[in-house]
Amino acid sequence: MAASVELIAYPSRLGGNLGRLRRRVVRALFGLIRFRNTHPAFDGVFETSAPGAHLQAAWTNGDQVARLIARLDSGEGLLQWTTRTGDRQAALTDLAHHQFTFA
Repeated sequence: MAASVELIAYPSRLGGNLGRLRRRVVRALFGLIRFRNTHPAFDGVFETSAPGAHLQAAWTNGDQVARLIARLDSGEGLLQWTTRTGDRQAALTDLAHHQFTFA
């Protein structure tokens, strides 16, 4: 989290890479939007649990699942989802480089 805040407060630290970072972040956000709008799990039931510093939010529709697991104490997180060919997952820090597939 501190690194994210630092990049916002001091974008000059990225030098000429700021434009590339913004494009990656925008692509990642568009990917998440497409994921949210098209994955069948989001037409199902939403459940959350928060034992201690862990948060889990899951959408389930039959055998289709989309799940966010977050560690609130460290800022780490994982996104997990089902596809026709198996389960997938990506660390939240990797989403800017991730292509969401549902096939």
